[in-house]
Amino acid sequence: MCSPALRYLILLSISAWIPAGVMAAPASGSVHPGTWQIVGPARALPTLYRPTGLAVDPRGDVYVADSGNFRIVELGPGGQLLAHFGDAYLRPGTGTAPSPGGQYELGAQSVTVNAAGTVFVADPIHHAIRVFSPQHRLVGSWLISVPGATVVQLAVAIGPHNSVVVAIDARVNCTVRLGPSYCATYYVIQRRSQAGTLLGQFHSPIGPSGQEVSPQVISHIAVAVANRGEIYVVTGGMEACYKDCLSFHFLIEHAPGGKVLGHWGKRELDVSANWPAIAIGGRGNIFLVDDYNHRIEKRTAGGAVVARRPTGSIFPTSPLCSGTPYADGCREPVGVAVDRNGNLYVSDPGSDRILKLSSRGRLLAQWGAGGAQTGRLWFPGSLALDAGRRLWVDDSVNSRVQMLGTDGRFHVQFAVPHAGSAMALDRQGNLYIGQLLGQSVVISTFSPAGKLLARWGGLHLAELPSGIAIAPNGDVFVVGFLIFRDASQLNMNGVDILRLDPKGRQLGLIHVSSADPRSGIAVDAQENSYIAYGATPHVEKYSVGGALLATWGAPKPSFDASAPSPAGITLDGAGNLYVASTPQNVIDEFGPTGTLLGSWGSPGSYAGQFHEPSGIAVDPAGTIYVADTGNHRIQRRDPAIRH
Repeated sequence: MCSPALRYLILLSISAWIPAGVMAAPASGSVHPGTWQIVGPARALPTLYRPTGLAVDPRGDVYVADSGNFRIVELGPGGQLLAHFGDAYLRPGTGTAPSPGGQYELGAQSVTVNAAGTVFVADPIHHAIRVFSPQHRLVGSWLISVPGATVVQLAVAIGPHNSVVVAIDARVNCTVRLGPSYCATYYVIQRRSQAGTLLGQFHSPIGPSGQEVSPQVISHIAVAVANRGEIYVVTGGMEACYKDCLSFHFLIEHAPGGKVLGHWGKRELDVSANWPAIAIGGRGNIFLVDDYNHRIEKRTAGGAVVARRPTGSIFPTSPLCSGTPYADGCREPVGVAVDRNGNLYVSDPGSDRILKLSSRGRLLAQWGAGGAQTGRLWFPGSLALDAGRRLWVDDSVNSRVQMLGTDGRFHVQFAVPHAGSAMALDRQGNLYIGQLLGQSVVISTFSPAGKLLARWGGLHLAELPSGIAIAPNGDVFVVGFLIFRDASQLNMNGVDILRLDPKGRQLGLIHVSSADPRSGIAVDAQENSYIAYGATPHVEKYSVGGALLATWGAPKPSFDASAPSPAGITLDGAGNLYVASTPQNVIDEFGPTGTLLGSWGSPGSYAGQFHEPSGIAVDPAGTIYVADTGNHRIQRRDPAIRH
């Protein structure tokens, strides 16, 4: 999920029909035909997407800024879902000004709660602090502005006497000598009353006049307040410069009036640490999240390091992030909170989970939709249904295949290291999947029990295939990027549809494009093959001999390696085509001639909403199964009753 093409795509608004504060009913036994339900253990847990800020109230309830879903999630001390709210106000709305540099693909990333249960949320999209009652009703909105500057990011904390402290990342234009024009940032700290009245403010030493030769460009900011009123600000980013730019990460302690009492951290050419979040324990200890080194730092009130506790062994990391630990979407823990017993709560957008750690760093609990336990999924890829209506799932980051009953209960799993996203089943229930073994891409066949039956190499595949389908007669169709060394086939380099017999011998080849559309593939009873690609799906139908029979959907796109494409495509018994349109977070159904019959979904994590849907399957009864990849779960839609 960390590749440029698929990294947390198009986080648009959640559908307006879901009222703020209303909880989605968990999927259970009786579901109306034509409605979506979540399959498997994920339905009993909160589905988070890019969770960031955290807060703990006196009862031990945990509030999570579920930034990718533009909402606040409230969890009980044991991790049970109590409520989610705020999405009607925190999501981007019509007329929202575009953010500088695309900063606001995510929603609120800072949340705090006072002793009375009032929740304060920093809403950078709308430059406001949102105030919610203990019953989760919006009771206040404070617009935040800084004269002569643009508000870029916000953070919020509770101060002494129930005051509210707001940290503001403000941006002004400036010019670096002998260099290009940059936008410099500095931070402003405001103290406000419970009603939002401004009580006082101060700004960091790097102010709007740009006192330093190389002003700082802040990429993140967080704030916490100690019992005696000292304000701790943690910030980091890059220096604006012409070349050889320095990075920085600072922890700064201020007196309530703004005087700097302490300053820790450093500037450096190479990033060695990054602190996007801060929390203060009951004894005044400071906890910092270091998302570069995947650890939690514990410091005294004077800034001295007491302990560094790694979290790398706890948080799973997508293989796509291998070698790029600091790439967008690949960063690990970014939020931290501490309760009165000293337990730590850590949020990690890479794993979409919340972890609860003891004061000594022992893992006590983990909550969220992803996971490595049996029946849990981690970036599910392709799906396939066998004759018994059992669901096979490419559990990609867990490097395994799982078989679930249609009720979502776990039945079988077996390891498939270095597997790709393409998978298919034949009529005997044997599974076909692409694997990267050393420098070679192969198609491997496993029995339903996980026994390796065959492995086909030498297929000219330059990378893992994007789609595999099995024809009714047992022929195997593979779509992927092929490279041929034979000069007579140079014009076939690129994306091709490869037709193999059940023993892996090549029967035919259809050249699609010299670019890489990254489509799945479906095959009908006549062995016609279908692929779909482009940010808005463009569908092509080819005969078994390679003739282009039909196209529909959006116009054929110009190829862009960074542009996402639909990841899943399948056919039902009537010849209708279903496309999991990854960029749009919708499922489209087309008739045999290309007529759009139905479309379902929107971005989000409620039942019937999707984040990066990929694999898709339809059983003989018309039930649709979708690998809701970004939400680490499977969704099912039983067929509607048609009159």
